Amino acid sequence: MKLLLLTGARLNEIGLMKWTELPDDLSELRLPSERTKNSRPHNVPMVALAQSILRSVPKFEGCDHIISATGKGPTGSWSRVKRALDAAMLEFAKAERGPDATIGPFVLHDLRRSCASGMQQIGIRTEVIERALNHASGVFRGVSGVYQRDPLTDDVRAALERWARHIEGIVSDKPTKVVDLDSRRA
Repeated sequence: MKLLLLTGARLNEIGLMKWTELPDDLSELRLPSERTKNSRPHNVPMVALAQSILRSVPKFEGCDHIISATGKGPTGSWSRVKRALDAAMLEFAKAERGPDATIGPFVLHDLRRSCASGMQQIGIRTEVIERALNHASGVFRGVSGVYQRDPLTDDVRAALERWARHIEGIVSDKPTKVVDLDSRRA
């Protein structure tokens, strides 16, 4: 779940991630075209916080998948994972707000939306967000998509780093000191 929120990647892009899709330094997830929705290869920068998550994941002998419940293949039941997450969130809500507390409905894809809208709220340019999400529509549809070929690699990495710092500030209860000197650069 943390990797979904930090990267804005799709569930299957993270859920089916393999060690062979990452370089030794874990700096990026290299998704081949057959693993992306738009059938275009996509490199997802793995920022420091994402790398620390990846380093904490045990490697299973004979299993290349990073996220595995059995150590033999990828996690097969995300609905089971989602039910466990819902139960934990409800328990937390009740502890914080009382026994009548509820949680609103959400799906795992909402983490991708939260990443996109959160980056927008901290001043990341739309085209950088769309490159981070591997969108072929939006600002890159039509003629713009034909001519605008720059993958904005450095901008995407900087944007995801800013996003990770923002998330760290939220979960640590310490406000982040994001100073946006030039929002056109990130």
